[in-house]
Amino acid sequence: MVTTKAPERGHLWRWLHGVMLVTGVFLCLWVFSIHLEVYLVFLGEAPEVTDAAVTRYEWVAGSAVLVASAGVVVALFRGRWKALVAHTVLLAVTAGVAVLFAVPAYRFDREPPPNDPGPGYTPCYSGSNDCVGG
Repeated sequence: MVTTKAPERGHLWRWLHGVMLVTGVFLCLWVFSIHLEVYLVFLGEAPEVTDAAVTRYEWVAGSAVLVASAGVVVALFRGRWKALVAHTVLLAVTAGVAVLFAVPAYRFDREPPPNDPGPGYTPCYSGSNDCVGG
């Protein structure tokens, strides 16, 4: 009689952590390659960013952050501290890559405040002696 022993549950969890780490690293590198694909230009002007590139960036960066976050949660609930450290480092690196290599590059820039004068503004010309403060 041949008996096959089911794999231990601990090995399955280790495999899950390994697969999540490898997948997270792959997705993180893919985000970087999307940035290079859009912005790496030799001897010419940078091309216009297409909607397809923006959509691809959003899906891949979102997936990378999701996989890294899921790894942190699984490691935390399983009590695997080495895996928790590895997944936390991956999450920090992935978040940094997603922000630093965003497509389009100005995605996370703040809008400058409006520079319009108020309704009661009167211009002050040199030599008019009508300026507030002299």
